Amino acid sequence: MRVICTGGSGFIGTHLADSLIMKEINFINLDICEPYKHEHDKYWKRCDILDLDNLQYEFHKYKPTHVIHLAARASMEGESLDDFRENTDGSANVTSS
Repeated sequence: MRVICTGGSGFIGTHLADSLIMKEINFINLDICEPYKHEHDKYWKRCDILDLDNLQYEFHKYKPTHVIHLAARASMEGESLDDFRENTDGSANVTSS
């Protein structure tokens, strides 16, 4: 099993990474933010899901068997859908990769 996790540096992603490490499952964390836990650094690749070329490069390079998509903007401070491109365009990029 080879897992790509988007947004693996967030709260849920950090706990998921702990579980994947404990179960010795191969994974990488694609996130624009560094992991909270330094022991997760070796699994992290800086990647913005809005950058389709880089996202597709990472998918092609890693060749995942599974994808867990957690990357999203959780704030409710936006005024239009354009303020939530991570959730719309970013999710479309992940599913097309």
